[in-house]
Amino acid sequence: MRHLWSVFTRCFRARPCPHASVSAFQPGRIPLEVEALEDRTLLSTNPVIGTGAGLTGHYYGDRVLGRLVATRVDSAVNMTWGQPVSPIAGVGSVNYSVRWTGAVQAQFSETYTFTTYSDDGIRLTVNGQRVIDYWTDHAPRYDSGRITLKAGQKYDIQLDYYQAYYLAVARLFWSSASTPQQIVPTRQLYAASGSSPTPPSARLSAADVSAPTASTTYRVSFTDNVAVDASSLGTGDIRVTGPNGFNQLPTFVGVDAAGSGPSRTATYLVNGPGGTWDLADNGTYTVALQGTQVRDTAGAYAAAATLGTFRVAIPGSDWFSQNLHDATLVGLVRGLDADRQLSRADLLSVFSQLEKDGTVSAAELGDLRTIVGNASTLGINDATHVLANKVVNGDPADRHYQGQTLADLTAGSAAWLLQDLVGKWFLGTDHPVVAAGTHYAAAAGSLFGNGPSYADVKQGQVGDCYFLAGLSEIAYRDPASIRNMFIDNGDGTYTVRFYHNGTADYVTVDRQLAATAGGAFEYANFQGSLNDAANKLWVPLVEKAYAQLAESGWSRPGQAANAYDSIAYGWEGEALRAVANRSIGSNALGKDDASLNAIVNAFRQGKTVGLDSNATTETGIVSSHVYVLIGYDANAREFTCYNPWGYTQILTWGQVTSNFRYWSA
Repeated sequence: MRHLWSVFTRCFRARPCPHASVSAFQPGRIPLEVEALEDRTLLSTNPVIGTGAGLTGHYYGDRVLGRLVATRVDSAVNMTWGQPVSPIAGVGSVNYSVRWTGAVQAQFSETYTFTTYSDDGIRLTVNGQRVIDYWTDHAPRYDSGRITLKAGQKYDIQLDYYQAYYLAVARLFWSSASTPQQIVPTRQLYAASGSSPTPPSARLSAADVSAPTASTTYRVSFTDNVAVDASSLGTGDIRVTGPNGFNQLPTFVGVDAAGSGPSRTATYLVNGPGGTWDLADNGTYTVALQGTQVRDTAGAYAAAATLGTFRVAIPGSDWFSQNLHDATLVGLVRGLDADRQLSRADLLSVFSQLEKDGTVSAAELGDLRTIVGNASTLGINDATHVLANKVVNGDPADRHYQGQTLADLTAGSAAWLLQDLVGKWFLGTDHPVVAAGTHYAAAAGSLFGNGPSYADVKQGQVGDCYFLAGLSEIAYRDPASIRNMFIDNGDGTYTVRFYHNGTADYVTVDRQLAATAGGAFEYANFQGSLNDAANKLWVPLVEKAYAQLAESGWSRPGQAANAYDSIAYGWEGEALRAVANRSIGSNALGKDDASLNAIVNAFRQGKTVGLDSNATTETGIVSSHVYVLIGYDANAREFTCYNPWGYTQILTWGQVTSNFRYWSA
């Protein structure tokens, strides 16, 4: 491994710039070969010929098989209603469902492929086995599944279908080694016997919660004129909603009796928000049965319905009064966390409250540290948690603010210290030191425009080509990684994520960027006007954030100052690790085909590839500089490279071997 400094590049851009098992088929019409085969005779000479008359079709006036309207025997499932029409009297032309039940008789002892052509939802069960399941809104499409059947034997079959809107299609095919693909014949289908199915009914039994507890249980009793199918009971049957956005599918605990029967009582468990039902959860909660979940043994599903309510009425203390000591903070944080999310804006409100009396007391500081230490309990997201921890528990960068001495927060600290720390970490007001003759000004433009793109990178008056080339490489291969770096706080600031040994770290930047006396960008976006509404700001903002990050000490060892000079000179691997949490390998660049093939293979494998130039180069190639590989022409053996100064350059393999010393991937 070569020494780190041997791969550092020290490029500097002088002003002015010298250079510019279920298979799915595609939707569509039934193939001609399928239509032609529907009427062919069977290939085998010994098929079992059935005597069936079709399947029983149960037609429902909703999409969830809940409100039965009519029943009839359909000779086959070969329905192409097309434009919205009513499939049967009493049922509308959209938002209806059908369940076909009965038996299918195999003609051969073979593995059969059942295929549906549907628009919209479809699911097929044969002999208790779910063969096809595509219960979604979709355009006309084929779906298929396989099951082995025995000749002459009749197997229970159930085909569920719902129509949402527009086209309506439901067709059922089968095929086997001896059976060409065709609509399942009428003679092999047997209608269900007995009366039309009546969906199960449900009744809630739920006690109120009057003391802190981790969870509570309640019971729902189901009754049916045939038998409740016990196998259909489970988690997902019920949804509970309530105050503060509470929304939970309770866990199924069990049923009072084994097997199916006319009545069954199921028990469900509801976990308290944040792990405990407490004072903050007081209120009324609604219990609702979900559609297409609980059914009877005839296949009729209980319709979605509200079953009832229960109350949470817990007197006394809660987490906030038990863990926080400042009375004002107890009430404030409890109210802010009512939605189970203590947001960035909420934390800023807490900090603002503590600044009002002029000092941060020991009790207040203790409460702040308790809040930060219980981020998961209070619903504090990772970025807000990391930044709040730097304010409350300290960071090496807390030593300075806007060129003045600062310090970590302690008991008795003046309110202005807390205010400065909040400004530094949450508001981006501690700008990096810039070159003489340069000032900060608000930049116009959008964060990404139609990007991010590798070509957005245009290096300016700091020698950080290694960093900007790394950004360009990432934007070229994985622009989503760039987008995911940013949180737009909605107040003119952005929280920017970096990685330290795989762990996310964050800084905040505002839209103030370094400008020349003439109002042009001094650093990234070099020489562009800060007033141009077409500006893409992600590159200068990441560069600024990286300069601010340097003061924390880990990203630029030995150069821990909040200044653009702190990020001059380095290796593009630093950018890839810090920006995208990715490792990088650096290799000596040889003149042989082995080196050529290694570079080309890495590029074709989708890796980011950078080329590091020599300290002395031929005219037209920047020395001690990093270029980004964005294309390769195998016939001409030419490399298309992006120079982070803002332009593309084509280099022959000879130029690469003569002017570059290392390549990274």
